[in-house]
Amino acid sequence: MKNAYELAETILKSRLDKNGELKSSDSFASIELYGTSACKKVQDTEFCECFHLENESGTGMITLYHVFPGIDLVYNDIHMEYCNKEQKPASSVMEINYCMEGRCECVFEQNEYGYIAAGDLSFCSLKKTGHVSEFPTSRYHGITITLDFSMITDEMKRILQLLSVNLEKISNISKTHSFTIIRANQSIEHIFLELYKIPEEIRYGYIRVKILELLLVLTGFDLKKNNSEHVSAYHQIQMIQPIILNCATAAIWRHLENMMKETMHTGLAQVFQQTMIRQWLRTV
Repeated sequence: MKNAYELAETILKSRLDKNGELKSSDSFASIELYGTSACKKVQDTEFCECFHLENESGTGMITLYHVFPGIDLVYNDIHMEYCNKEQKPASSVMEINYCMEGRCECVFEQNEYGYIAAGDLSFCSLKKTGHVSEFPTSRYHGITITLDFSMITDEMKRILQLLSVNLEKISNISKTHSFTIIRANQSIEHIFLELYKIPEEIRYGYIRVKILELLLVLTGFDLKKNNSEHVSAYHQIQMIQPIILNCATAAIWRHLENMMKETMHTGLAQVFQQTMIRQWLRTV
């Protein structure tokens, strides 16, 4: 039996075959999350692969790192309305997403929705039909981590055990609900924020360290104490959206009226109130 140092050397010197020789034909690859939007590989280095994303709604760029056997990390820089329309189910895979900037809305089966904004962390299992990711602001920057539990080697599991990482507990986070969200949390946030500040020459090693830190934090994480949330049903969204829209429209109109009164004659502002613009705003 190898000692801890030999195990660590085996893991740290391992390289995932980018041609997929270590995977079966029906296994999962992180690039599949992006469906047909991932149209071109633009860079392939020793440690990472970069892909250009494009569909009719916009473009994006992702940088994929194969961190450990069965564990990938992806930097997402997306300026699109949606992607991953044709994602396939992957029963052994958990997807973790951290939103750095923008907003992401995930649409699941049975009209279920999950929303994450800046600072939020989400978990979902890919065991069912893949979800669709939509970006209402057409701008999203964040990090995706995929854990393919079927591809984590025995050696890797032994290393994680030595570090007190409990993979079973982590996998259970996504088994109860389609989508679990942890709103902005300092203990999680500092891990991901630091991943955006590291120099390129040490990035790969640093990513490995931060992944281990994240897994350890998640092992001891209490979802109930950290105000976790789950997906919303479609009928709940239908009820809430008109309220939000009406509030936003009213706020916009008050702002316009104030601007008119401050910069123009009051009589002209009164005329503006009677125009078709006001009527349109009230019916949106």
